[in-house]
Amino acid sequence: MQPARRYQPDAIIQRLPSTLANQIAAGEVVERPASIVKELVENALDAGATRIEVQIRNGGLEQIQISDDGYGIRAGELELAVSPHATSKIARLEDLENLASLGFRGEALASIGSVARLVVDSRFSDAGEAWRLSLTDREAGPQLVPVAHPVGTTVSVSELFYNTPARRRFLRTERTEYRYIEDMLKRLALSRFEVGFSLRHNQREVFRLPPAGTEAQQARRVERLCGKAFYAQALHIDYSLDGLRLWGWLGRPEAARSQADLQYVYVNGRSVRDKLINHALRQAQSQLYPGRHPAWLLYLELDPLKVDVNVHPTKHEVRFHQARQVHDFLVHAVSEALAEDPTVARPATPGSKPSAAEPRRPFYTPAEGNIPAAWSIQEAASTGAPTAANTDDVSSHKPVLATLAGGYLVVEEAGTLLLINAPAVRAAQLAASFAAGEAQTARPLLIPETIELSATALQWLEQHAEWLAGHGIDVSTVSEAAVLLRQVPAAAASLEAGQWLPAFVEAALAGTAPEMALAQVLSCPPNWSAAEQQALVRDALNWQRNPQPARYWVRWDQGALQALFET
Repeated sequence: MQPARRYQPDAIIQRLPSTLANQIAAGEVVERPASIVKELVENALDAGATRIEVQIRNGGLEQIQISDDGYGIRAGELELAVSPHATSKIARLEDLENLASLGFRGEALASIGSVARLVVDSRFSDAGEAWRLSLTDREAGPQLVPVAHPVGTTVSVSELFYNTPARRRFLRTERTEYRYIEDMLKRLALSRFEVGFSLRHNQREVFRLPPAGTEAQQARRVERLCGKAFYAQALHIDYSLDGLRLWGWLGRPEAARSQADLQYVYVNGRSVRDKLINHALRQAQSQLYPGRHPAWLLYLELDPLKVDVNVHPTKHEVRFHQARQVHDFLVHAVSEALAEDPTVARPATPGSKPSAAEPRRPFYTPAEGNIPAAWSIQEAASTGAPTAANTDDVSSHKPVLATLAGGYLVVEEAGTLLLINAPAVRAAQLAASFAAGEAQTARPLLIPETIELSATALQWLEQHAEWLAGHGIDVSTVSEAAVLLRQVPAAAASLEAGQWLPAFVEAALAGTAPEMALAQVLSCPPNWSAAEQQALVRDALNWQRNPQPARYWVRWDQGALQALFET
């Protein structure tokens, strides 16, 4: 056995040869034959292909050939296409932040060509002839010759890891590698229903999927790739809220599987394996028996600017700019779908009585309507705190004309101009909820947060631990000057805990009742969404038949507005 290379004092820093650098990069991009299939099929999809054919021999260890009818590659760009970091999909930093393509790193062909023999046949859409680029020997360089080929591209990869035999020894058996390829192609076929796919292994056709443009055709593809049993018991879901959409097929709890082998998630058409998404989906289906795994085929769509796909060379991971918002949205969407399905059994709670008329508490997070529209408020005669009122007369949609600094909302209502003190409305709602002892929805933090506090604040938190737990706050002391926050009220899910928790304790120490102190810090105006603004407006308008505290809103009719301008 050759000894490992160690640091040598006389060694000098030098630039690696391009062949060695490409092979190092290929270690991240090309893990096994399935990785090659993924990269090449994604290139075909980005090229606008409507038909993709995949042929493999010996589990991809001997040969992989992928053909498409996309717009092809220009003859003058073929050599550039197999060089590192060469791509047509991005040109500026702004493009990287707003990706619509599956590929963008410009590493696939170069990495594949560095560890296998690569041949690319392509004809551009408006070209009169096709060209073949052969990269079968890195020392000789690429060879370019004309060839007969229809519009589109065919990429042939053979003798994988022929020049790195150590990596070839880590590959599995032909059968195992084939299964990886089949699973990868299934994931890709489920990501683009409008594209036809076919797979052949050792000259035997495994499947041929025509383009699925209608709902019936899409259903047949799902049934073909995910199994008739899954599709027969799956629940179709399509839920949208404030720029987020989740749609697809969700396996019912009673059809859970013994393995997590049927869990497909796509973000903007990209197959991902994301811990945050999996955590949210499992949390929404927490009633499963231990050892059972839910099944799902789900598609999450959101603004590309709100998700970062440039996290890992394999592009399996993503990072959301508003992770908690996405997490809560997924939990709510799946929970609502299961709750509305009459075939899904509800877990009973001790002492509870089932009631068909019992309303479900509406979903809310700070980014998606903190104020449930079903809540309304009236002025209580004894305490001046808002209490529940009849919502039958809730006004229809009232457009918000302007949002002023401090969270004030300007609304036109019945020919008058209404100025709503939205933070005060929110604080009154929360205070009334806390005072009534209503159960508070809590949100566990994905990553517990350490917050520095004074000794006096730590002592107050310890003395009120039971009250805090009842209001959705899980906090424990970790040192003489810090606490660890594990759970927060749903209303605080998108607020900075390092700001609202110290402010809450400070107000409580100053003599403010804990309920009111917590309500005040949680009602600080964030960037309220349109849905949240409408909820605040609806609740404010529900007060019209009750005594009106002037601190909540002010109304001007036409006469009052004219009086403002009289001299």
